[in-house]
Amino acid sequence: MNPPLSHSSALPQNRERLLLIVLALVQFTHIVDFMIIMPLGPRLMAEFGITPGRFGALVSAYTFSAGVFGFLAAPLLDRYRRKSALMCSFTGFIVGTALCGIAPSNELLMLARIVAGCFGGISSSLIMATVADAIPLERRAAAMAIVMTSFALASVLGVPLGLFAANHLGWRAPFLILGAFALLVLIAAGLALPHVQRIPRAAGESVMASLLAVFAVPRHWLAFGFTMALMFSGFVVIPYISPTLVQNNGMSNEHLPLVYMAGGVCTFFSMPFIGRLADRYGLFRVFATMSLLTMPAIIGITHFTGHPHLWIILSITTAFMVCASGRFAPAMTLVTSTVEPRHRGGFLSVNNAFQQIASGLASMTAALILVPGPDGTILHYGITGWIGVTSLALSIFLASRIRKTRHA
Repeated sequence: MNPPLSHSSALPQNRERLLLIVLALVQFTHIVDFMIIMPLGPRLMAEFGITPGRFGALVSAYTFSAGVFGFLAAPLLDRYRRKSALMCSFTGFIVGTALCGIAPSNELLMLARIVAGCFGGISSSLIMATVADAIPLERRAAAMAIVMTSFALASVLGVPLGLFAANHLGWRAPFLILGAFALLVLIAAGLALPHVQRIPRAAGESVMASLLAVFAVPRHWLAFGFTMALMFSGFVVIPYISPTLVQNNGMSNEHLPLVYMAGGVCTFFSMPFIGRLADRYGLFRVFATMSLLTMPAIIGITHFTGHPHLWIILSITTAFMVCASGRFAPAMTLVTSTVEPRHRGGFLSVNNAFQQIASGLASMTAALILVPGPDGTILHYGITGWIGVTSLALSIFLASRIRKTRHA
């Protein structure tokens, strides 16, 4: 059994690397669970006879659930050891994923997505809190980047393998296979994760007082607004990349994995490098640079016309994935630097709740804007691109305000 680790203790280098790898695997499973629903969009719309708007609601069910339960869990997360809380929430996530694989109707699939989103969102908060607890601030962006390579692994391995399974075994197979894999990761996490000692709360501090303490700090609200703008900018566009490529631009379902593989391979190598740059040259500077580079990629993706060559599609979607994912290591390091360690778990749970709510609102906003055309295409995708760019500009402004409060 691993001995408890205090917040002031440094992990040995080999233990630190093992910690980050295990956390990345946990993150990988629920990132795949969230992402796989998007390229399955054309299949699910045909299987259940639903419109793009109903499909948007199916995507949003996960994010809204994560947001609501993130608020509910916030006052409790700092009262339990990170490992114990993570093991419980990850178990619930596995159950939700398995339920997705056996859901017989659109309504029951949505209910299963709510269960998976509830526990997946809490798990994500605990992962970020564990990294912030265990890794010093001067090396935290690089550590966050290692954990966030789970996004790249999900794109390179998870989504393509999930689509391969869906092509040959049906759309249920990716969820059932992922649930089985997540069970193995749960066992590995139980063996490998260290126990991190909780920072003591103030004497007699109640559950409600812990939650109010999170909301009472002005810079926390700045971080929440920043997180919402950041997530809204991506998820007003991301859920509809696959459906529009298939229905507007003539891409086959068999070619869709190439989009995720190309972007994922490049992201796998770019994210750790960008994390090291953020530690060296400044969190805000690197975040702002990657955000500015994301803007033309968003416009390109949302303004494809006709049936462009595959290499043109792959070039623009890969650039988008590299630049958009490159924002997250410096962004999350900025966010975690605004909170005291004793409130970190609750703060990150609330922050994750705002993150998921923003993602859901973005998906629903796009669902209200996008309509099916008479020839089966999806109309007005370009409008969502300009909304995403505007939200991204807002996130840069809010990040600059966070930088000033940290310096102050």
